[in-house]
Amino acid sequence: MNILINLTLFALKQYFFMKLCNNKNGWFIMIGKILRKMRLDNNFNQTQLADKLLITQTTLSGWERGYRQPTFESIEKIANYCNYSILFKNNITNEIINTENIKRKDF
Repeated sequence: MNILINLTLFALKQYFFMKLCNNKNGWFIMIGKILRKMRLDNNFNQTQLADKLLITQTTLSGWERGYRQPTFESIEKIANYCNYSILFKNNITNEIINTENIKRKDF
């Protein structure tokens, strides 16, 4: 019984994850639009930027169209190539953290 419940919960999580991926208002679409804007603002075509990232043009296209999810590191690389920075702002304290002033730790 416990295994069945766990498998059912897993299936539900997968279902909702896929719904989010395919949702035109979902997170992947939003990230894709941001990636596309950064690329176009710097007059790169998909092939040029993909070559800089050492990925295929179809992978970049999938990210921009919301069919695939880029890693945070990939988003950060695109931002750097396109002269953007990624900032996180605390709306209460107005503290700003960017990816350049955070030292990453392996857990």
